[in-house]
Amino acid sequence: MEFWNNASTGMKILIVVVVIAALVGVYALVSGAFGGSPAPTPPPAATEAPAATATPLPAPTEAPVDPSEALEGKTWVLLNTLPDAEITATFVRGKIAGSAGCNDYTGSYQTSSDATIRISDLKGGRKACDQAIMDQENAYLSTLATAVSFQVQGDQLVINTAAAPLQYRTSGK
Repeated sequence: MEFWNNASTGMKILIVVVVIAALVGVYALVSGAFGGSPAPTPPPAATEAPAATATPLPAPTEAPVDPSEALEGKTWVLLNTLPDAEITATFVRGKIAGSAGCNDYTGSYQTSSDATIRISDLKGGRKACDQAIMDQENAYLSTLATAVSFQVQGDQLVINTAAAPLQYRTSGK
């Protein structure tokens, strides 16, 4: 009894849990040995063996992963942009945001388990930059708005659009 009085609350809880688990195990063994259900009776013998036409079941696979999980929470950097005009995209719970090269932008997106994507409500800032950067920004936002599907492989993202695919890499942010 001295051990019990000197034991901490956490140790007492652990001992009680172990005792309960042991009792449940003993109950399961005893009820299975003495009071379990009777063994099922085999079906009557068939007069003719069935033909072996069943096809084997496919091996079990893991539950499919939602492709949008790989898309979310990373900052993606568009490849092949003008120098000093980095274009980024970050996807978080139905919202997209990033830099379009000169101005920041925001919008909404929806994905499906078949990796389709719809991007809408894109809005950008009004700051003016060099004309080439502004042209790149306008082309990017227009193209992004026509997104139809996406694919993530490791640190690469491809968003397929009506015009051309947009290729990104994660920035590590």
